Amino acid sequence: MPGALVPVEASAPGAKSVALLAATTRGISSETGAFNSTRAKALSFQKLTVSIPPNHKTGEIEWPETLPGKAEKSFVTLSNEMLDEARFNAMVDRMIPANGQVLVFVHGYNTTHEDAVFRLAQIINDSEMKALPILFSWPSRGVVKDYLTDRESIFASRTRMLRMFTMLSRHPRVKGIDVLAHSMGTMLTMETLQMAKLAGKPDFGGKLNLLILAAPDIDVDVFMTQFEVIGRRKGQTVILVSRDDKALKLSSRLAGDVVRVGAASPSARASLAAIEKYGFTVIDLTDLSSSDSINHSKFAASPLVVRKLSLRMSDNQTVDGAVPRVGSFMIDTAGRVLEAPVNILRGATGR
Repeated sequence: MPGALVPVEASAPGAKSVALLAATTRGISSETGAFNSTRAKALSFQKLTVSIPPNHKTGEIEWPETLPGKAEKSFVTLSNEMLDEARFNAMVDRMIPANGQVLVFVHGYNTTHEDAVFRLAQIINDSEMKALPILFSWPSRGVVKDYLTDRESIFASRTRMLRMFTMLSRHPRVKGIDVLAHSMGTMLTMETLQMAKLAGKPDFGGKLNLLILAAPDIDVDVFMTQFEVIGRRKGQTVILVSRDDKALKLSSRLAGDVVRVGAASPSARASLAAIEKYGFTVIDLTDLSSSDSINHSKFAASPLVVRKLSLRMSDNQTVDGAVPRVGSFMIDTAGRVLEAPVNILRGATGR
């Protein structure tokens, strides 16, 4: 919703607030001064504070019915400040928690800057994650029909994402970087990590930890080619899939009916071989319901998934306290594991 990031005067009793940073390759509108869907030639930076209404439901974003929004009923922006690179680094120093952890969120396609900011605020609020939230916002047009244009914008953003990760890795107070990438944002993330590996800094000085790829909108063959370069990571790689993802079914048709990673079967023999080789943890969310009608944002719209991801990121725990770090398993409607990964692997590999 254009204009949703214009600050309102005050919050509301019982509302919560989330402070976050953003690094973006989006251009700026000459009329409104807001980030839009054009491609910039350099990174821009921003600090925002988002208010979460007292009636907030976990997994949802309560959008304003009209602008300006009302803090007692909807997500609203309390502050919005443009930063240069020096001030961005100063804000990292000021805002990072004592544990030194950063969470970088990379949004998917058909997503405006406003969408991405509110989604990250929702994830941080619902998970109560103890990390500095940083949005990497690339110039998606926020329109379904512009899928191919968005894919081109991904490739135009790789070098600047690499620069942002390098900046964070060199910051003395940053001890660890977790990444949560969604949909087409997973392609941007994977391309950037591939570039980092070729540049001789695959884990950014040992600071790149958990990598969560939610509903990856990547051709399965391209994905495996990327990991042939990246190799088995020191940090954990978690892949969230859902075979009822309607958005990925559409992208598959647009790509010539090639299966996307986020809609692949984790129990297929090829999937299991990749899991064993690269140490993936694949979580099948197909049976888990959420408020997302197209099943493309279960990672953020399902309270169960948000809670489990929070445990994984904040405490480096196993997904439900018992599941191994490597393997494929399914989550039922109650959030329970249906099949042990070790049994699936043994059945596929004969071990």
